[in-house]
Amino acid sequence: MTDGLAPVETPTSLLDTIPTLEPVIRAGLDDLERGILPAEIMRAVEEAGILDVWIPSKVSGKEADPVDWLKAVEAIARIDASVGWAVIVLSGHVRLLTVDHYTRFSELTDGRVLPAFASAPRGRAVAVEGGYRVTGRWPFASGSTYATWHGGVAMVVTEDGTPQMAPNGLHPMMIQVMWPADQGKVVETWDGLGLRGTASHDIEVEDLFVPDGQALLEPFPLRAEHATERVRELGVLAHGTHALGLARGALDEFQRIVASKPIPGSRSAAVMGHTESHRIAFAKADALLRAARSLLYGAVEDALVAAAHDELPMDQRVAIRQANIFAVRSCREVVDEIFKIAGTSAVYRGRVIERAFRDMSTAANHNLPLESSYESVGAYMLTKNSSEGPVSVGTPFF
Repeated sequence: MTDGLAPVETPTSLLDTIPTLEPVIRAGLDDLERGILPAEIMRAVEEAGILDVWIPSKVSGKEADPVDWLKAVEAIARIDASVGWAVIVLSGHVRLLTVDHYTRFSELTDGRVLPAFASAPRGRAVAVEGGYRVTGRWPFASGSTYATWHGGVAMVVTEDGTPQMAPNGLHPMMIQVMWPADQGKVVETWDGLGLRGTASHDIEVEDLFVPDGQALLEPFPLRAEHATERVRELGVLAHGTHALGLARGALDEFQRIVASKPIPGSRSAAVMGHTESHRIAFAKADALLRAARSLLYGAVEDALVAAAHDELPMDQRVAIRQANIFAVRSCREVVDEIFKIAGTSAVYRGRVIERAFRDMSTAANHNLPLESSYESVGAYMLTKNSSEGPVSVGTPFF
């Protein structure tokens, strides 16, 4: 049985590495819960090739297999959500780099380009000869302790702090600046409800010289060699597959607990998983998860076909955004329902369902898949055929 997807042909699948990675990840679960992203886990993931997928094809000589990578993120998140999240960041952020940037970065850090990047505009960059003097502190730099590169968005200002305006004259000029991780500082601030092992700490630099070659003037440079590079949203879709794996792990654990208990002899026995309401809730949760998975991977396949020879049409870009939001919101519903019917079995700190509840609640609060993100999707659908459309109110189109 297949799911109807047609991944790019490769000698081996990243999914083949998961059985080897799983015991390594499980051995570090206690450290992850204590807020540590174990280097031995990430080394194993790196050696498995999962962090190399988005190396530019002009450099690697091969086209990325996005379906394989998305499924690998899903499979890892099913084991542990923090490791899955770190994979999204350290691998997916390579898609921010042009070929020239990647080549330069690779030379400076011995071929290992693993960026932990913070998107909040918390830095200031003063233009000087050959580059910028950068000062700032950026939060939520997931993967920061294992990354070889750090980076963040900075406003370009004059020596006296006056903002420089962008070429269009409408807003201050912003740039993305990157620096080798050992040139800055990690400030250990991350103490979240869930995803505790992601090392999503603050990163900080003080008056650091950043050469022009490490400043990205275009936020999301488009590489257009292959369809996988024309669908620039592919890296972001890992938020959806991460949620799918996390939710499936919660369902798996509920099944395991139920199977470990004797089936009651009376229909009125209120035993977890053996009441009518529990069976209905579990079946509905499983169906919702399967529907979300089908929609997300279907949107990926449609997008790759649509971008086979040209830029991805807006219809497909909006459909991808919609599927990604739906996947994360649906998975939160699934995990919430499983947590509810698991009762006291789920409330002890560190148990699988309890961790899934905290991890899913945290992942779903990321700004990309918030419920409010549906607004731009609906705005496009309702205005794309109007005389003045499409028009987006509030959130820009993805």
